[in-house]
Amino acid sequence: MRLEMANFNQACVKATRPDQRPYVLAVDDEYINRLILNDLLQVHFKLTCVDSGQACLDAVNQSPPDLILLDINMPTMNGFEVCQWLKDQPAFNAIPVIFLTAKITEQDQHHGLALGAVDYITKPFSESILLARIQTHLSLSLNAKMMAHVNAQLQSERHTIERIMHKMQHDARFVTQSLRTLHMPMTDTSADVILSARTPDGRRQVLMGDFTGHGLSAAIAAPMVSALFYAQAANNQALCDTARLLNQELCQRLPTELFMAAVFMEWSDQANTITLWNCAMPDVQVFRQGKLLQTVPSSALALGIVDAFYDQACPLTLHVRSGDVLFGFSDGLLDARSTQGEVFGAQKLSGVLNDMLTLGLPLRYVQNQLFEFVGEIGVQDDASVLELRI
Repeated sequence: MRLEMANFNQACVKATRPDQRPYVLAVDDEYINRLILNDLLQVHFKLTCVDSGQACLDAVNQSPPDLILLDINMPTMNGFEVCQWLKDQPAFNAIPVIFLTAKITEQDQHHGLALGAVDYITKPFSESILLARIQTHLSLSLNAKMMAHVNAQLQSERHTIERIMHKMQHDARFVTQSLRTLHMPMTDTSADVILSARTPDGRRQVLMGDFTGHGLSAAIAAPMVSALFYAQAANNQALCDTARLLNQELCQRLPTELFMAAVFMEWSDQANTITLWNCAMPDVQVFRQGKLLQTVPSSALALGIVDAFYDQACPLTLHVRSGDVLFGFSDGLLDARSTQGEVFGAQKLSGVLNDMLTLGLPLRYVQNQLFEFVGEIGVQDDASVLELRI
C-alpha cells in the first residue's frame, strides 16, 4: 500500500508539471506583499504571484495549482468572490484555498471558512506558521486525491467481481418447474442463494441459503456452493451427502464469522413426501388450500460452523398433497422494520401469503407489502422468498 501511495504521489506531480515541487498560486494586489511571499515561498514551491482576482482565475484556468493563497481586499473582484467562483466549479473546487488577509474580524473568518476555504491566516503573519499550514493542507489535499484514486480503483474492481458473481449465480441448470422465487438484494450482489436441480434418476433437489451479513463479502462463497450443488446433483448424489460436503467445504474455506443458514428439500414427482432440513433458517411455512397447515422450524446449525454437525442433523419428512405450497424465507424479510420500529415477522408474513394464495396473486405481492410496511427506512438486509408448489 505504501508503494502504491508513493507511485500515486509521483504520478500526480509528474502529470501536472515537470517541476516536481507543489505549485502554489498567491493572489495579492499589494506589490510589497507579493515580494514578501515570493522571497519566502519560491525556495519551497513552484510559485506564481498575481495581483487581482481575475488574474487568479486566468491562472487557474491555464494551470490549476495545488494550493491558493488568497487576499480578500482587492479591487473589482475580492477574495470572497474568487473563492465562491472556485468552489462553484467542479474542476477546481477541490483546490485548497487559504485566505491570507488583513481582515481580522471573527465575522470575516467565519464567512471565509463557510465559503470553503481550508484556513484563514491574518496579516502580519509568522513565516514559520504560514509554511507549516501550507505544508499541512498540501498533504491533506494529496491524501484526499490519493483516497479518491484508490476508491475509484476499488469501485471498478468491485463492479467487475459483481458481474462475474452475477453470471456464476445464475446457472442454466436451475430447474424452474414448480418453483417461484423472489430476490430483494440490498446491493448488486446478494448473500441469499436459491438453487434447484433434477438428478438423473428423477429426484428434485432445492437449496435456499443465506450467508451472514450482506453485500460482496457475504456473497463471495455463493458461486462455490452453486458449483458443488449442481455437480453433486448431476452425479446422482443424495441431498444429505451434498449438505455434508457443503458444510465441510464452508468450514475449511470461510473465516469463522462467515457461514450459511440453509433449507434443503428433496423429493420425487411420484412421491407424496418431501424430505426437508432446516439449518438455522426461519420456519418453513406449509399451506394447504390457502391456509397455513404447519411450520418447519430449524433443527440444525448453519453450515460452516461445526465440521461434523450434519451427522447429528435429522431431516423431517413432510406428507404433502397436490396443491400444497411450501414457502422458505431469508431472515431479511422477517426482520424488516417499519418506521415505528414494528417487526414484519412470521405472523404478518403468513397473512400476506394467505391473501396472495386466496386471490391468486403473483409472488411480487409479497415484495409490495414489504416495501409498503418498511416505508422510507427500506429493507436493511437481503430478503428472498422461495415458493414450492406441489
